[in-house]
Amino acid sequence: FGYRLHPANDLLIDLVIFFNHYKGLRSGRLGTPSLVADPAPLHLVLPAYAANTLGVKTRGFEWSTDWQPTSLLRMRTGYTFLQMDVKSSILQNTDPNLLPPGSEDLLSGDNRNNPKHQLFAWAAFSPSFQWHIDGILRYVDQLPTSKTKRYLELDLNLGWHFHPQFEMTLTGQNLLHAHHREFEATLVSTKPTEIQRSVYTALTWKLTP
Repeated sequence: FGYRLHPANDLLIDLVIFFNHYKGLRSGRLGTPSLVADPAPLHLVLPAYAANTLGVKTRGFEWSTDWQPTSLLRMRTGYTFLQMDVKSSILQNTDPNLLPPGSEDLLSGDNRNNPKHQLFAWAAFSPSFQWHIDGILRYVDQLPTSKTKRYLELDLNLGWHFHPQFEMTLTGQNLLHAHHREFEATLVSTKPTEIQRSVYTALTWKLTP
């Protein structure tokens, strides 16, 4: 369900409320380890089973505003709330041959691994045709089933349109921290990577003015 409010010519407000129910999502479990002699030599077998036994319900809302008080300045804000309920038919023992009692779904954590709160604020200012600057401040909540913490980051971009066909930009991303983690796998224990602060410049050439 969505609703758009236009209280003034320079202001838009959007509100979306959602509810989703998904069935038959990817799932998996580890079986009982066993020692096997055939084929030789004696070795350990750890079976892994894939299935589609997960059910997920999501609910929440999204809110955003778009305000342009002057021709030189434009601002946008937004907020998202997400609540997830993940259940597996493994726990209900719907297939005793594949999913014995007491099994734990290995992928349910990945399906729950989404931030509950997200917020952003964006602004762009163009004092003249040649110059513009824009930036976005964003907040992402912690991931509930991993060690990924909440973070706040800032991106800035400065552009100089010094010729009708050329523009030079200077961009900085993730400026508030030297590095931060955004995701961590829960099924396979791998070393998570972190997003680093970056600053770069670019030159754009348009073939036609």
